[in-house]
Amino acid sequence: MSSIYKTSSLLTRPISLDKILTSIVEETARVFGFTRVAIFLLNEDRTLLECKYLIGFNSKEKERARRLPFYMDRHDCIETLAAKTGKEIFIKDHLQDSRITKIDLKISRIQNRISTIAIPLKIKRDIKR
Repeated sequence: MSSIYKTSSLLTRPISLDKILTSIVEETARVFGFTRVAIFLLNEDRTLLECKYLIGFNSKEKERARRLPFYMDRHDCIETLAAKTGKEIFIKDHLQDSRITKIDLKISRIQNRISTIAIPLKIKRDIKR
């Protein structure tokens, strides 16, 4: 509850979006015990989903995530699906879930991920970029 208060109180003060999003990744990792958290944002023309905020990644993984955005029209993966549909996606086991695509499997191998939660960040009902 204190985490929700802390994050929501940032939204009522004149504070940069950068600080708010950094706080979200930090609090999400702390409260839920996630080992890795990333925020992807749509670019201005909504063609790219770019990784902007990360926690729990080593420097090589961070550099790769930031250097290789997802193309909304070409990459069929968990991250783009959440951004396109505006719906939360929970994958418990990447090896067993029928929604996992070839791109998801490749990312899972590179990042050693087993499960994923993708939650669209919405402000005023719009997926944020």
